[in-house]
Amino acid sequence: MNYVYDILVNFKYPLLDFYEWNPNDNIENIKRIPFYKVSTKDLNIFKYNKIKIKDMNPIKNGTKLFNNKKKVYNSSIYTDGNEAIVLNFDDNGICIGKSSLLIDEENEILDSSHLLLTSDIEYSILNKDKINEYKTRKQVTITNFLIREIKKINNIDKLNYICYECFDDNLEKDEIINKISNNWNDKYYKIYDFLTSISMNKK
Repeated sequence: MNYVYDILVNFKYPLLDFYEWNPNDNIENIKRIPFYKVSTKDLNIFKYNKIKIKDMNPIKNGTKLFNNKKKVYNSSIYTDGNEAIVLNFDDNGICIGKSSLLIDEENEILDSSHLLLTSDIEYSILNKDKINEYKTRKQVTITNFLIREIKKINNIDKLNYICYECFDDNLEKDEIINKISNNWNDKYYKIYDFLTSISMNKK
């Protein structure tokens, strides 16, 4: 068994790039974790799909944390030599979390992977991950907030302000929500600030 030592992980679902990690995320310092080289085809499947691996025995309880001896992860790093990700599984072998890696830690893994043979991991695909390829994590959060808050608005002046700031047009509430749901616009940051300030003033 090959292992990697001393890395940071941030298990989310679906996979987040490291630059979208937040300080309040549950970022864990891994002391030791199993490490496999796989084909590029398999790695891409692991990145974008919920999978179930057939044999959990090689990685079960193989991940050790620095500061929490009671917490157990069934995790492993997978790389094709060009990029690497970390998957976390439940006891049935179903992937329940994914993590990217910090650049310097990923580069070390890639360098050490060149001497490894490609492993054949038996797995099944359960379903595709729901990934928004056109919005960052923050943009998804803002979009969801705006939709939620706009649904509550009954003040015509507020709705008109949002319409003209974002769309230069007079729209119905459902039309506003539909546009915000389907198309990102940097003007939404301003509306987000506007609505959050109103919400804070009410408290």
